[in-house]
Amino acid sequence: SASGLDAAGLLQGLSGGELPANVAHELSAWSEHGEKFALYVNCSVLETEEDAPAADRFTVERVARGIRLVRSPDKLFDELQRQELMPVRIKHGDHAFAPLPKSARTRFPKGSAGREKAREPKPRVTLTRMTRVQLVCPDRELLDKLYSLLLERQCPVEMDRPNLTLTYSKQVESAVASAIRQLSERALVCQRCSNLASARKNVVFGVGDINAGLMFVGEAPGADEDLQGEPFVGAAGQLLTRIVQTMGLSRDTVYIANILKCRPDTPGQSSGNRKPTPEEMKTCIPYLHEQIDLIQPKVLVALGGTALEGLLGLTGITRLRGRWHTYRGIPLMPTFHPSFLLRNQALSEKRKVWEDMLQVMGRY
Repeated sequence: SASGLDAAGLLQGLSGGELPANVAHELSAWSEHGEKFALYVNCSVLETEEDAPAADRFTVERVARGIRLVRSPDKLFDELQRQELMPVRIKHGDHAFAPLPKSARTRFPKGSAGREKAREPKPRVTLTRMTRVQLVCPDRELLDKLYSLLLERQCPVEMDRPNLTLTYSKQVESAVASAIRQLSERALVCQRCSNLASARKNVVFGVGDINAGLMFVGEAPGADEDLQGEPFVGAAGQLLTRIVQTMGLSRDTVYIANILKCRPDTPGQSSGNRKPTPEEMKTCIPYLHEQIDLIQPKVLVALGGTALEGLLGLTGITRLRGRWHTYRGIPLMPTFHPSFLLRNQALSEKRKVWEDMLQVMGRY
């Protein structure tokens, strides 16, 4: 739900140490009410070329024609795509859906849209990261107060006094974020497994929300993950993403890591993966233990036999999947690794994984 706050509420939020998750940028200019200043929590700004009635059920407030405040931006974006409507942009937290250059085109598949529409090229939309936040203030007195408060919070902030504008790039790190960053920095220079360290392209530390209630643990990076430095980005990762989305979540709202932070070396091979050795798992697992201790998820999911063995020292994923276990007081559900489902397309095996995820959803 969205809640509107006035400038005093913003000051109170800043001085209380809690910056709101989302800021409605420059709404006063869009609505042509220069004296109006509002801040909205858990809402996004949607700009469209047309009125877009498809967005009505997501709308919190209409600001001007084609500009509105919306909730549930991910679901809204999916709905707009389904109806072949492309937003000009959606600003949400530190993310934005932004159109690619006009030269980048794509085609929607044939289907219910009809042949004529299917042939019509549509702009592709990609997810880009915004690292700076701009705040427009109604008067200089408030501008100065906000500037002082942001400096106190050690935020890198710039003030454009004539234009009543503050721009800052980030908030002060929380204790958990700082500890995760330091742990990641140690992992990035780790040389404990000399063969893996010499062969790797990237250390694959982990990805997702460090405050997540649900954490997935896999085996080790593959070739795609080693290249991109992010876990589960290959074919198995795409399947995991679909599973997470079917659970009503997204990769941004869970945390994903592996037993190993480096790809097990496969000398002379650019593709193909091997299982980590017991010695490699023993050497690398302290990083994962510390990640879990810092994130403190409500539920853990062990993806595959290697993850189960690394976390609990148990073997036999076929026998043990679908049953609750405990890792240091945290409920843990073992299930098949997505790569197993890619190799074994039997509907019965996919059903087992979904049954496991239903249990996770009930506990999470």
